[in-house]
Amino acid sequence: ILMVIGFRMIDRHTVSLLKTSDTRLDFLVIVAVAVVAQIFSLIIATAVGLLLAALLFLRKQIEEVEADVVIMFSNDHFNTFFLDNFPLFAIGVADETSGPNDETPMPQHKIPLHQGLASHIHRTGISSGFDLTLSQEFTVDHAFAVPWHFIGVDRPIKLIPVFVNCFSNPLPLATRAHDLGRMIGSAVRTYVCRKKAS
Repeated sequence: ILMVIGFRMIDRHTVSLLKTSDTRLDFLVIVAVAVVAQIFSLIIATAVGLLLAALLFLRKQIEEVEADVVIMFSNDHFNTFFLDNFPLFAIGVADETSGPNDETPMPQHKIPLHQGLASHIHRTGISSGFDLTLSQEFTVDHAFAVPWHFIGVDRPIKLIPVFVNCFSNPLPLATRAHDLGRMIGSAVRTYVCRKKAS
């Protein structure tokens, strides 16, 4: 009897999300939350649902504005840097990277990078008083690879990884991190204007 009641409680409208490509990911979020709730707990399922919903929102925003580049700020977990070389702020300047470089159970990705804009951001940062470390040979861990995996869009797009130390003392001040974001925004605007003029 409980199985019959449970079956009748299924919202068939939810299953209709499988009909279109735009809503298949929404359906997968629902399934993921349900599975996590059964295996772990409702609190963890809520966190998973919020994270996946945020990533889908970002994916939609990237598609709507037809972005060419995503600048992603994240932390490294001793996979790219270690205590003997752990900068407060670093930027990846290369043509390509890959990840995840840790034990995260997910597909490996080759991630195209926007070397020109990243190099411009680095130069602008140095001239603006930021000791912004430049990394040219690196891979990324799950902090970059997981969001990249889920916001993957159906057209070419490049990444610029910005590493912010949130893991090991000394940590950057929040005001300094805020100023870094403002500086990068300004650098992007000058790069775009320069490209339009040439």
